[in-house]
Amino acid sequence: MASRHRNKHIGSSLDDWLKEESANDPSFAAGLDERFDKYRLAQQLKAMREKAGLSQKQLAERVHTKQPSIARLEMARTLPRLDLLQRVARALGAEMVVSFRRVQPGRIGRSAGVGAARR
Repeated sequence: MASRHRNKHIGSSLDDWLKEESANDPSFAAGLDERFDKYRLAQQLKAMREKAGLSQKQLAERVHTKQPSIARLEMARTLPRLDLLQRVARALGAEMVVSFRRVQPGRIGRSAGVGAARR
């Protein structure tokens, strides 16, 4: 009878797994941070658009772009260009703030990369 190997991650937390994977592969941590940054930005833009009572098409018209461009922003498919973010911020009556800060060692998935538009 073949013995089964127990998955060492069963019963561990997501944070533990992320730390282990990041320690084994520094590019994993960098990629994870970038995805979290895009996702946070996308969620903030969508929330601001909805609070303003605008559809994607209406926001696109104000930004002088097309609706699929706004949809891609909100789905975090790509990290948008700063000029597009600036136009979106203005269309939503917001200010875009971009900043850098030193990342603390061992900090997983929470880097400051891009400061999103704010009120």
